[in-house]
Amino acid sequence: MDKCRDHNKTIKFFCEDHSKLCCNTCAFIHRKCDNVNELASLSNLEGLELQDLNKTLLKLTIDNVSIKRNSEKALSETNENLPKQIDEIKDRIIDILNKEQIKIIKDADIFKAEEMKRLGEITKACSHMNSNINELIPFISAVGKHGTTQQKYIITKVIKDNIKDIETQITEERNKHVHSTVSVEFSKQLLSLLSEEKGFVKLKVERHFTHTDAVQTSPTEMQESSEVISSARNPTSPHNRNHRRSLKNLPARKPELAPEPPTEETIERRDTTSIMSLPVTTGCSSASAQAAPIKAVTLEQLLSVDIKQTEDDGKEPFLSGLKFLPDGRLVTVDNNNKKCILMDGRLQIQGKPYKFNKYPRDVECLSQCELAVTMSGKTVCLLSVSHDNVIVLTREIKTSTDVFSICCRTPTNMVFSTCDDSRPVRMITQAGIESDFDRVPFTKKTYKLGESKCTYVTSKNTLVLTDRYAHTVYMYDTVKGTSRAVTNANIQQPVGACVGPGDTVLVCSGARDYVVHLTDKGDILGTYRVDMTLPFSMCMNKDGTRLAVSNGTIGMRKLMMYKLS
Repeated sequence: MDKCRDHNKTIKFFCEDHSKLCCNTCAFIHRKCDNVNELASLSNLEGLELQDLNKTLLKLTIDNVSIKRNSEKALSETNENLPKQIDEIKDRIIDILNKEQIKIIKDADIFKAEEMKRLGEITKACSHMNSNINELIPFISAVGKHGTTQQKYIITKVIKDNIKDIETQITEERNKHVHSTVSVEFSKQLLSLLSEEKGFVKLKVERHFTHTDAVQTSPTEMQESSEVISSARNPTSPHNRNHRRSLKNLPARKPELAPEPPTEETIERRDTTSIMSLPVTTGCSSASAQAAPIKAVTLEQLLSVDIKQTEDDGKEPFLSGLKFLPDGRLVTVDNNNKKCILMDGRLQIQGKPYKFNKYPRDVECLSQCELAVTMSGKTVCLLSVSHDNVIVLTREIKTSTDVFSICCRTPTNMVFSTCDDSRPVRMITQAGIESDFDRVPFTKKTYKLGESKCTYVTSKNTLVLTDRYAHTVYMYDTVKGTSRAVTNANIQQPVGACVGPGDTVLVCSGARDYVVHLTDKGDILGTYRVDMTLPFSMCMNKDGTRLAVSNGTIGMRKLMMYKLS
């Protein structure tokens, strides 16, 4: 114990500079050190320190044991907490579904009440016709028994005319009749989650260093996949390559639009606004876009039809609103000639266009065979469409404000943009009850006709509002009450907007002849040039594979069909 390990000689010195016990030989080696002391002069001071060292060793023993104990405790506690975490999410999901169930039942009751009112009107009309028929039957019998030959002849002709009138009335009522059913439509995200069955809840393992802030994540299959984030950040991925097209050579155009006639309404306006210089935003730069598996789409032109004035048209047609029916037929409204027109998948007119007595502005599909059309004169018209392409007016709803574009929020609740109103977007039910988005922070701005349109992404609770001459697309979260203003060099004079694939948003960039593809958060996924000047209105079909686009340039009006993939 008192021998030097290096020289096996008695230890007599201690070198403070190197904290080393030394024999005579070691002391010679450390002769140049400043603090080499004999043990005889130091030994009297070490008794108390020896006791402290004993305590330190005991403490280290306890600490060493506690490392394992603490690790076991932390692991046990987190294991025990796993069911609680899942139960919390389960309770939240149940709470959300319970709230949605209450809302769905309420909406269904409102819809049923509206339908019963409509069916009551049909029943009343049918009862009136039955009364007329019941009056004619005994009259015919009486004339047949007691009438002269001349009277029988006259009554026969009169009855035939009456029968023809009754048949006409029955045909009209049959064309108006809509067989309504209700069902629950779940969001794509929920159905996708349920379809996975396994793997949507994963065990996440982390190993934490006890005395540092570092976290080491176990590289096993139990951790969340990071492919989506890696792909979004890869500058060579196809998703990001779509946004590298330079726009510096694109000239700023001033498209000519129709002047507004003094006696007739039109949505077209002469444009003298120059294109502002805005910073180019490329790719999905925000964290929200990186985290979501949203991909850009491709547009392939399938059909193009020149919109020409016919003998039945008083003016050159202007298709200010478009909407696909669930069966694939396309509904268009001609603002200039007051028409609602049905087309097939080849953009060929089907049946006889419906003629309004006011100017139609936009159209929305409410069900398999029901339409809502916004009109001049603060009116929304509800129409029914038969399978053989007969359009019948079922009801008119009077509004308190001038309406322009329209879209659905729920099957019974519609959203419309306004004109000359401080509330740029409002809601209305099929019963005509109006309401406002109380939590949405709209800009204090009033829009004229043709300066703004709206659409609504139901699954995201996102309201989209375009501002044509501010070159801005506003995205509003109607639940959280937040907003985002999207500007970009490719977004110039935006007007028409619709919901795109995967609950994204497509916007017409009029002055650029582009369709701009955005996420519901406002991140740009892609821009696509369309072969028309001043694209104004567009819509996507039910399965997200077709896009119809119309424009507003005088003398160069087109309707085009694109394939989305």
